[in-house]
Parts: sequence; C-alpha cells; structure tokens
Amino acid sequence: YAKLEAFHAGAERGWGLRCTRPICDGQFVVEVLGRCLSEEEHRELDDPTYAVGFPDNVIVAKLARGDALHYIDPKQHGSMMRFVNDSQEAPNCQLVYWPPFDAARGVMPRRAFLVAQHDIPAHVEITFDYGKHYRRTWRTNGAAPVDVPPEADGAAATCERTGDPSGGATDWYDVASSMWDTVHASKRPRDVEGNPI
Repeated sequence: YAKLEAFHAGAERGWGLRCTRPICDGQFVVEVLGRCLSEEEHRELDDPTYAVGFPDNVIVAKLARGDALHYIDPKQHGSMMRFVNDSQEAPNCQLVYWPPFDAARGVMPRRAFLVAQHDIPAHVEITFDYGKHYRRTWRTNGAAPVDVPPEADGAAATCERTGDPSGGATDWYDVASSMWDTVHASKRPRDVEGNPI
C-alpha cells in the first residue's frame, strides 16, 4: 500500500483513497478484504451499502454448488479498499475476481481486486463503479464530481513501466486472462510497486 493514502474527500463523499505515485493501466491497486458473507448474512446487515458482491451469474452458480461466499464486507474490517468511493461516470479502477469463473469446471471466484482501467496520475482519487445495486443517495443534482487536484499535472502522470508490456506473460496473466476481459489485453497487470504479477 505504499502508493495509497486515505484522505477526507469532502462532506458528501467522506473518506476517500488516492494514489501518492502514478499507477499504470492494468496494475493491481488493492484487494477487497473484509467479512465473508452468505446471502442470508448479507440480508441481515444493518448497512449493506459497502458489501462487495460477486456478479449475479456467479452468485447463481455459487448457490447451485453450495458455495456460501457471495459478498465481502470491508466496512469495519479489511484493507484500504474500504475507503474507495463510487464513481459511476468516470471510474479509474474496476473489480476483477479470482480465480476466473468457469462454470463448466466448477471454478468459483473467492477473491476480488481493484485493477487500474487506465494510467492514474499521482494524487488522484481511486474510484470504481459500485454497480447497479448501489443506491447513490448522496447525489444532490445528478452528476458526482470527479476530483483531479491541480498537482495531478502531466509530469506527475508519468507511469513507469517495467517488464514486458507486450502481453508475453507466462504466469498469473496467462492463467487469469479471462479475469482481465475489460483491461487492455496488451498490458500486463502489475502490483502496487509496478512489478509484473
């Protein structure tokens, strides 16, 4: 988490998470950690707002196989991911699941991660789209602001790329290629230090 810091994002948004150094497109940002919940436990939450669910088709398959892990709730316990705010209009990260869902082989995702959708300059808030089930009650007049502070200029946006960005990976990326469908296929995912995963 050397590249991440919690900060107060304003009265409407509360706490947020931003990067202190540039993050490259396709780079691992943070894992979703928290209480692992079944469908029933999720329904019993006083505030289910921040519980991260698996996609609907995966939950249906998990129910059929008796897999009770349907949600991860980072609200009280977990990683810095619990500070990441919603952005439906311009998210800079996306959720990806591990292992990749494979209904034919009975492989069910058990973990979730945020991965950069594009290069993110230093000092920019990390956001992702909370999805269709999230009630955006904090909105007052439509669009939510996307914070890009003045220090996030072109010089700060330089992203150091290491390793082979051509996609010639033979490790995690090859195994998890279906996990990265919406991340540029020519970019190899990287951890928060910029090293290939």
